[in-house]
Amino acid sequence: MLAGGNPDNFAGLPVPPNFPAFADALNAYAAFLAANGLPSDYSDEDIARLQEFFAAVLQSGQVNSLLGANGDLLTAYFAFLEAGGQIDAFAGLPIYLDYVSALNAYAAFLSGGGLPSDYAALDLSILRAYLDALAALPGGLAGFDALADNAALVSAYFAFVSAGGDIDGFTGLPIYADYIAALNAYFEFLANGGLPSEYTALDLAILEAYLAALAALQGGLAGFADLNNFFLDYYEFLLGGGDPDQFAGLPGNGGGGNGGNPDVPPQLAGYSGGFDAVEPLIGFVLGGGFNGGLLSGGEGLGFKAGNLVLDENGGLQSYVRLPSTGGTRTKGSTEVVDIFGNADALIGRWTSGTISIPNTFTFNENQGLHYVLTRPVQPDFALPANGRIDYYQIAATRPTIADGSVEPGVFDAQMAILLGTEAKLALEGTITMPTGADPYVFSFSTAGGIEDPSQSTNIIGFTTLGTFSAFVAATDNGGTCSSIDTCGLSLTAGFAGDVNTVGLTYRAVREGFGQNLAGAAIFKSGPERTSGGGGTGNGPAFDFAYQGGYAPAGPGFFARGVYPRTNQFGLNLDVIRNNQTATNRPASLAVEIEPSGALSRITARTTGENVVDRGTTTVFDVYGDASLLIGRWSDGTFAFNVSETESTISANQGYHYLLTSGWDAAPNFPMGRVEYELLAATSPTLIDGSLSPGVFDADLAIIYGAAPRVAIDGSITFTGATGFVYSFATEGGFAGEGTPFSISSPSGPSNLFSGGFFSFQAPGTTNDGRSGAFQAEGQIVDPQGDRLGLVYEATIADTSAQNSDTIHGAAIFGAIEGNGDTTPAVGGVDQFDTSVLVTAAISYGEEGFTRTSRTNQTDVSPEGVLNSIGSFGRGNATGDQIIGDEYAIIGRWIDGDVVFPTGAGRYTTTANDASHWAIVSVVDQEFGLTGQITYDLLGATTPTYSDGRTAPGTFDGSLVINWLSPTQIGLNLAAEVTMPDAVYAWSFQSPNFFPRLQGVFESNASINGTPCANNGCQAAVSYQFGGANLGERFAMNYNISIFADNLDIGGSALFGAPGTFDPANYPNTSTASVGGQTLATIAPSIAPIAAGDWSRWMGTSWSGPQIIGTTGANVTFDAVAELSRAVAGTDDRPATAVQRDWAIDQAERIMGGMITFGAGTPVER
Repeated sequence: MLAGGNPDNFAGLPVPPNFPAFADALNAYAAFLAANGLPSDYSDEDIARLQEFFAAVLQSGQVNSLLGANGDLLTAYFAFLEAGGQIDAFAGLPIYLDYVSALNAYAAFLSGGGLPSDYAALDLSILRAYLDALAALPGGLAGFDALADNAALVSAYFAFVSAGGDIDGFTGLPIYADYIAALNAYFEFLANGGLPSEYTALDLAILEAYLAALAALQGGLAGFADLNNFFLDYYEFLLGGGDPDQFAGLPGNGGGGNGGNPDVPPQLAGYSGGFDAVEPLIGFVLGGGFNGGLLSGGEGLGFKAGNLVLDENGGLQSYVRLPSTGGTRTKGSTEVVDIFGNADALIGRWTSGTISIPNTFTFNENQGLHYVLTRPVQPDFALPANGRIDYYQIAATRPTIADGSVEPGVFDAQMAILLGTEAKLALEGTITMPTGADPYVFSFSTAGGIEDPSQSTNIIGFTTLGTFSAFVAATDNGGTCSSIDTCGLSLTAGFAGDVNTVGLTYRAVREGFGQNLAGAAIFKSGPERTSGGGGTGNGPAFDFAYQGGYAPAGPGFFARGVYPRTNQFGLNLDVIRNNQTATNRPASLAVEIEPSGALSRITARTTGENVVDRGTTTVFDVYGDASLLIGRWSDGTFAFNVSETESTISANQGYHYLLTSGWDAAPNFPMGRVEYELLAATSPTLIDGSLSPGVFDADLAIIYGAAPRVAIDGSITFTGATGFVYSFATEGGFAGEGTPFSISSPSGPSNLFSGGFFSFQAPGTTNDGRSGAFQAEGQIVDPQGDRLGLVYEATIADTSAQNSDTIHGAAIFGAIEGNGDTTPAVGGVDQFDTSVLVTAAISYGEEGFTRTSRTNQTDVSPEGVLNSIGSFGRGNATGDQIIGDEYAIIGRWIDGDVVFPTGAGRYTTTANDASHWAIVSVVDQEFGLTGQITYDLLGATTPTYSDGRTAPGTFDGSLVINWLSPTQIGLNLAAEVTMPDAVYAWSFQSPNFFPRLQGVFESNASINGTPCANNGCQAAVSYQFGGANLGERFAMNYNISIFADNLDIGGSALFGAPGTFDPANYPNTSTASVGGQTLATIAPSIAPIAAGDWSRWMGTSWSGPQIIGTTGANVTFDAVAELSRAVAGTDDRPATAVQRDWAIDQAERIMGGMITFGAGTPVER
């Protein structure tokens, strides 16, 4: 009744409820659900009343016998309601499982290459309704494991259709992925020198049909990132009726304008289709007749084009400028030429006619209005934090001169963007006009050109529309560009859809208004060009760009940097540790990180003074994640330390830094060799800046163990006329045994950042015969050893230059997945979880043991020592003999006073009179094992007498459990305790045992041992189940009572199911059995009690189990009489708490599990 039950339905009433009637109503309801009924539609019985019926059946223990196959469904359903769920929201309802089956069938059809329009099993609107219904449930689609990967496919598909997409137009359909795979296989054949006519894997007509199908989808061919961009031009060529073997861009012939490199975007042959942007951005430049004179001008990419009209070739016919100035702008009488574009950008030129927009302009065939249309970027558009993006010109209108005196010419340019705290534009190229035998060439270039973008002064400060502008210095071969004041390229540009495409218009401004040149172009990103230098370095573009999330843990952080002083000589490895034990820095510092991940400054919190400030430098090579960051300050002035003067460094010098967030958990490094790959590195710099930044590459391994070692080999490469290669390696290189080094451990929460620090060095040599040393310092940034960061100095012995060839840099390494077992399958005691329910049994002398359980009230040290649980604590005693893992731990408290909240108060322990304990972290509360399991003895504490009369003894034992069901097991435990003065062999066997998270039982056979004659001894066990799957661990605290001497023996033992534990945690694991038989060899003498057998209430004698280890006859005992003896005890020896616990368990078994005491919650006794 306290639990809210209906009194009329109490199973223990003298006249029990009408359970068969309850079962009929519940089974009828289950049949309704099985027929895909929704609970809210059920009218035969009120759901709340059905819930009461089920609660009564459940409490009576008759779910299986009365409800049969319906039991599982109804148990789960009513448990869901009991937890507050809505009646129709249970994900396990058969109707929802049928929805899942229907969606899986549809996904299987699509995965098999089907098109949605061909699906006939169900209407797509019905499937969409199924998906919406499942998504609306509390757990959403993720709550249905059966959907698995199909959830993503069907969700994305119906989202596309709901947004107005054609039912066959979803580009993510598997059939289109098959098309792309076939086309890319065809391209690979061509790239190896094959001709289209020689291809036999598929007919060319089928491949062309694949291209046509993909081109017809939203975004066209350019919308498929996985499709080689070779097909953009190739398909246009085929549409024009060209012979495939004659296509000039065949990759095997190095065609397509990409030098044979298929990764370089090919030139557009025209408009490839797919430009369907709503209100794209538009910009134009023009040069032509205006009011009887000439005008050269334009509008930048700051307006949108509404009501856009394109002709069948992609030519712009008309649009409305937004914000509107009134009226529609049309091409008038002009012709549209030089049409190029794709799904992201479109260019062209209006020429040979008159337009009114609203001003009237007249163009001859050598003049025109050049326009660019770009797909809008998303509101959160941003450039990557670091690296370099190289762009290739894929299309351009023919440039025209304002006065129309020269035929249109040729525009040719290269572009790159150097990323960092400031994005720098690199652009260089030419405009060539046909002026006869000596063409006019207008040349333009940013400072440093494409080779060294770090020198560029053109900073991209794009708007929220993703647009930017620039003015680039220029010269010419006609003598008209005497200075930047008289010549330059003025451009406006915009990112088209994303960072990969840029569209722009330009005007080449020259002396003489009518001599200005104008045009438009499209650029697409491609592979990084091999040229480079200056602040960028020549290194690879690491795929470890910072995505946000870095935040120092706790009260501080760790920073380490290498940089040149103002005199350009010497090394400084400066450490800034912000924690409570540091004495060389303020106790509280603050780090400022820019959104890009770049380090801006470190300041003292109390004073606000800068400890280090990047000043005017640019931040390059920003890489990292939430746990660590690296970067390089270059090309500017920065300040280091409050009292130090500013230091100026060039683009070829650098301050390289490493930031980590710190950790204070106990290290859980793997044992043995772990190999690491280079995730990212700053471009190394020479201290004197005599060469452009170089390239760092290395392989690293750590051999973890009691004496760790590090193995590394790598190189630092500088290019140029005086460039060189610096090689370094520990003995034997990466594959060798390495060199010894130490890894620090954290010293507790007051020093978060003392864990994982290391330093080492390795010999270094250059390819020109000089020698030196590679010195590195850094930190392993997580307790598992999965990632590390370092900064380094590579010195070169060079007496002529005062160490001027010292090299600095920073790097990040990550453990290679699946190598070195960086995350053990089963953790050690340091991973014991105290945030969940923890059960415990603790012994204290002749009082036996006590049981308790707590959530969030348990303190276990990283070494596995139980410090306290609830009101129990080790006091000033010492933890000893710790054995266990993340699921269960046993141990002893010795040599001190332990604390108990009961009448025992404080109990003084010694090495010979210990307090033994066992604890379990209950990560799973449902028994799910099946079959018979012979457990391994993982370890045991050395047992002790309660009066410490002898030295500790030894324990050996065996355990076999036959898992009959989650609520019933066969249990066979045999144990032998060997003390210096006697041996005690005892056992417990029950083929019909009801397991709980923790409980108590007593030995049910005579104890062998000299002091135990005539049943003079009794062994009691407080057991606890645990493990990743409940039942994989069996932890026990035992007490042997020797009645004649008023003496006890206590100890703890831990058993584990084979294959569920890491042997490294249990070097002394035993599988030995002590003097007994297993359940497989002993015929049960106690038959399981049927649920309806009322004789279980009677006090008749039962035939007890055989005595383990003997060949004697069965021992008979009266269970009810035994129960009363255990509860009451005797006059000379009152019952102990252990005996009372045992008696309660026996009572619950006698009553068939129909009545429980203590509300199922273990209490302190």
